[in-house]
Amino acid sequence: MKDLFLMRHGEAQNGSSTVPDQLRALTPQGRQTCIQQAKKVHPQKDHRLVASSAIRTIQTAGLITEVWTEAGTGEVPTIEIEERGYLAEPSVLMDITATSDERFRGLWIVGHNPGISALVSVLTGGYMGLTTADLVHLKLNISRWADLHANCGEVAVRYAPQEA
Repeated sequence: MKDLFLMRHGEAQNGSSTVPDQLRALTPQGRQTCIQQAKKVHPQKDHRLVASSAIRTIQTAGLITEVWTEAGTGEVPTIEIEERGYLAEPSVLMDITATSDERFRGLWIVGHNPGISALVSVLTGGYMGLTTADLVHLKLNISRWADLHANCGEVAVRYAPQEA
């Protein structure tokens, strides 16, 4: 059994013609929501954390690891930046997952919609539209990451962000 945690980045600034989408940062509200979400669940020592290369996902991952470090709950995974994760389709996210080192029992992916929500659908067979800063924990019925396939998971817990 493997654990997959999928998180959509926090609320980001609106896009504009002067700021490329990949450089959009979190809003103050987005930052606060990410901090609140990070307090709900903590990684284990054998977990990996991957974020897309967009500023908003890197900021989201940075905030959650900051909270985990301050909480002193144990070993906090290093943030790995994955270029392929930017606005990735489920097939790319599955490839990132399936190629994880087997020493990791859990994997955290901070990414974007529609890919993150679509990945939940592919892995569980059920639709779940994730809002900004939404976090879902999937239990995958596989013993090796390389065995990842459609419908191999089920939702263990959804940590929906609280309304402000």
